[in-house]
Amino acid sequence: MSKTVHWATSNEQFSATPHSPTSSGSPEPFTPPPALPGAVTISDSLRFKSSLGFTIDLSREPGEWSLDSSLSHEAATAPPISQVDIVCSKLPLIIHIRETKEEMGLTVGNLLRRLYLALREKMSEEEMERDRPENREAIQKAFEERCDKELEHSIPRSLEEKAVGIRRIDCLRGHCVFAGFDVVLKEIPTLRLHVR
Repeated sequence: MSKTVHWATSNEQFSATPHSPTSSGSPEPFTPPPALPGAVTISDSLRFKSSLGFTIDLSREPGEWSLDSSLSHEAATAPPISQVDIVCSKLPLIIHIRETKEEMGLTVGNLLRRLYLALREKMSEEEMERDRPENREAIQKAFEERCDKELEHSIPRSLEEKAVGIRRIDCLRGHCVFAGFDVVLKEIPTLRLHVR
C-alpha cells in the first residue's frame, strides 16, 4: 500500500478524537488536546476539586477568610485576563467581574473579593422574577436564615441586613463555601462557580 501526501492550500486545524472505550485497539492514556489560542485556564488554586487547601465562606467579609497573601497575589488565570463572567446553577444571573487596571490581570484575591462584592448586591425585582417560584421561596428562607445567623455576630448588622432585603448571596441558599471554578467554553471568558 502506498502512502500519499496532500499539501494543504490553507492553514487548517484538526483535532484528534480521543480513544473510545468501545472501539477496538489497544487502550491509550487520554491526553487532552492543546488549548486553543485565546483559551483561558483557571489557576490550580481556584480549580474545582474536593479540597482547595483554604476555606472561604462567601457570605463572610474577606477579612475573615483563610487566604494567605502569596495565594491572594497569584494570577487567577493563564493567560492573565482583566474581565470574566461568572455563572452558577443557583444564580438566575451572570456576574460580570472586571479589573479596573486592565494591564494587570485578575489575581486570586481580586477575583474572590469582587465575587464577594457582586454577591452582596441587593437582588432586584427583575432578577427575582427570572427564577422559578419554588426557588424564590428557598431564596427567601436562605435570606431569613442568613439574617438570623448574623444575629449571633452583631445585632445592628442583622437588623441592617433585614432592612436591605434579599441579596444575591441568598440565591446560593446557604451553600456559601467556595468550592472552586470550572472554565466554561464561551467567546467571553466564563467561569462556573461551585459552592458547598
